[in-house]
Amino acid sequence: MTEPAQSPVHQVILLYSRQAGGFRPAASTLPTDDPVFAGSQLTILADAAYRHQDAHVGSSFCYARTPDDRGMILHRFPDGDTDRLSAATHVLIGDKVAAGMALGLASGWPHWWRGGPWGELYPLDRHHLLEQAQEQLRRQQRTARARTIEEELTRLIVALVDVRSAPLAITGHTHDPALLLIAARDILREWASPDWSFSTGEPVQRSGVRITFLLPDGQPHSDGYADLASYPQHSPQLITIANLVRAYTNSPDPATWSTLLEKAGINTLDDLLSWAEGFTPTPGTEDLRRTLNDSHNQQITALKATAQSAQDALRHEIFELTEQRDGAARASVTLQKQWTSARNQWTEIREVLETENQQAATRLAELEQRALSAEQDNEHLAAENDSLRDDVSRMQDQLVAVPPPASTPAGNAGLIHPDPDATVSTLPGSRTGPFTLPRAAVAQPHVTGDNENGDDHLPVQPLDRLQLILVGVAYILLILVAFLSETR
Repeated sequence: MTEPAQSPVHQVILLYSRQAGGFRPAASTLPTDDPVFAGSQLTILADAAYRHQDAHVGSSFCYARTPDDRGMILHRFPDGDTDRLSAATHVLIGDKVAAGMALGLASGWPHWWRGGPWGELYPLDRHHLLEQAQEQLRRQQRTARARTIEEELTRLIVALVDVRSAPLAITGHTHDPALLLIAARDILREWASPDWSFSTGEPVQRSGVRITFLLPDGQPHSDGYADLASYPQHSPQLITIANLVRAYTNSPDPATWSTLLEKAGINTLDDLLSWAEGFTPTPGTEDLRRTLNDSHNQQITALKATAQSAQDALRHEIFELTEQRDGAARASVTLQKQWTSARNQWTEIREVLETENQQAATRLAELEQRALSAEQDNEHLAAENDSLRDDVSRMQDQLVAVPPPASTPAGNAGLIHPDPDATVSTLPGSRTGPFTLPRAAVAQPHVTGDNENGDDHLPVQPLDRLQLILVGVAYILLILVAFLSETR
């Protein structure tokens, strides 16, 4: 039979809203009708009052149970600008999310959101998430066996045994709270209490959470209180628990410790304490093993710190490269737009220039045609001008060559009397044909009404019509010649 599919682990991003005066979901993979949004537990756990001495506190974690018994892991960020220890919180919610998974993920899960854009959220596979948490737990369980942690671990377990399932506030610790809780849970299992809800880095004791690690000068709100800076001298089980912690730190790895408890037949807290009362480690061999184990743990811690530094540097370099790539992509898009705009402008300008060139070519052809026509007109006018000059010259010659008649009366000297019956021949170059001179009218004697002296007066003869015509034609021709000369 195939195992039923496990429900996923959902993600929620909470941001502090000044307008609302509290934390509100900004992104979530939970259904909108999920009951976690109906209650106030999620936002209460995300929020924390701010104090001036908490300005440089690092991120903190909280693990609690929802009313419908789902597990919640909250990763919070400090921010003094919002008067809260955290201005943002990354939450994981799901079925069968236990304290061990929460401690493993709090100890070094690389996918916690630490500010900035959170990207697209998606439900997480619980099985894969559990494998990652267990890997982190195995690494931290080795570190928790160092001698430097032994005293604080002993004092913490004494307090946990004394309060059992009651709330416990803890101060005076110098080691990582998650590391202390990993070792304490590895020793006590669920024999002291099934409730391993915890919170690290709180200014005051957290309600709804059993184990609360307080910041310096934090105030406990319950009777359970432990100061890991000093031994509880009045605890009757101090020596027994010290032997128990020594046995744990002498075990080389988690598997050896689990095998040791299993062979001892330990099933309850009383069994564990009874077994620790009669346990006395061998001085020589165990001390040597502890020394070697501590040296190994120190090397592991140093390597881990180096690897973390390298990882941070690589992450920073990747971030810078990503920014450069995004900047180059944006610049490329901008250049592409500019190039497209320039190409469009160039195309429009080219079309305008081609149109103007075509229009200019058309106008130039028209001007050339008009110039050619004008040149032809000028040549035609020049030919007519030359012809008129020749006609005028001939007419002048003819006028000069005509002799006056011999029997011209004294009073009419210089006047020409053409023959009325004579026919004028066509002038050379003239466009008119021959014409017949009309008969000259005979002038009648002019009789006045009164001739006192009795003198006879001869009437004045009018100019000959041919002479007048020739003089008028010559005058017109001269005007045309002058006009044409100015035109040329």
